[in-house]
Amino acid sequence: MSDAGALVDILEAIYRLELPETDWVPGIMRAITARLGGDRGTGGLLYDASDDDHFRLHQLFGIGLTDEWIEVGLQQHPLPDYSRTMVAAYRRVLCGTTGEFTFEMEAVVREQMQRHGVGEQFLMNGIDPSHHGLAVFLFSSERVALSRARRALLERIATHLATAYRLRRRLAVAERSGGTGGEAILRSDGRVEHAEGAALEQNARLALRDAVQQREWARRRSQRDSPEALTRWRTMVAGRWTLLDSAETGGQRLVVARENTWVPRAGTPLSPRESQVASLAVLGRTNKVIAYELGLSDSTVRVLMKRAAAKLGVRTRAELVDSYRTPARARAPRLRTRLP
Repeated sequence: MSDAGALVDILEAIYRLELPETDWVPGIMRAITARLGGDRGTGGLLYDASDDDHFRLHQLFGIGLTDEWIEVGLQQHPLPDYSRTMVAAYRRVLCGTTGEFTFEMEAVVREQMQRHGVGEQFLMNGIDPSHHGLAVFLFSSERVALSRARRALLERIATHLATAYRLRRRLAVAERSGGTGGEAILRSDGRVEHAEGAALEQNARLALRDAVQQREWARRRSQRDSPEALTRWRTMVAGRWTLLDSAETGGQRLVVARENTWVPRAGTPLSPRESQVASLAVLGRTNKVIAYELGLSDSTVRVLMKRAAAKLGVRTRAELVDSYRTPARARAPRLRTRLP
């Protein structure tokens, strides 16, 4: 995969939510291709994997792909066996290669890849707890493994895809209802111009100011392709807000902090924040990735996981995931918890 282009270009493309869908997704794909390669083309799809048995493909986009290769995707995803496999796979893989992603359907996919001169495909799967997602595939002529550093980079990009797609859907609902979802407006230097709701709290204002400043640091021309840029540009602030650029006013670019949380699962004793981390753990996120995705510290995520385990009466991470996924199967509370 290539190293041309800039990481910040990808992030800026991901958060161009004012664009129509047919421009937004291809724009992301072009930015990812410029930075990460894909000499056999790039694919993108918007999907709904909320039904256990039916994978719903909403839109499929291709850059540098043959019409036949695109048609393969359109024809395969609705097939019953393939569809069920894809639902299970998309729900647990954040990023990976063919073997990691397709499981028992790997032989079918490999055959199609070979026919089209594709040696490997790399997935960034932007799925959120609603099981809606934006997935981007990079197709390579060579079959190579992901390094640890490259995997970490793809995972972080995937969390931005998930966050941005959720916010895009939320903004569409807000527009129909006449709401905005904006709880704070800040200048590009971090100064708070307006705040309401939860953003009125002093700690929230400080967190938002710091997040805007960190994002501006990443945008500096000298930092745009630094791995540190991706570290500083978080998907959310304090597990609640996603930052979006607004129109310039009087020559000053403004940043809007938009509420972008999801509705916690009903019927559990967990707090909203505990439910957040548990629902991301169900999707296979590590604590480190969860911390990055929510804009929290690693230690905060560990504490929330332990509290969630205690309330659900489980000891291991696997038991926590199983109990949260299927609340009725949760066991009686124990006094001690042990999470890896």
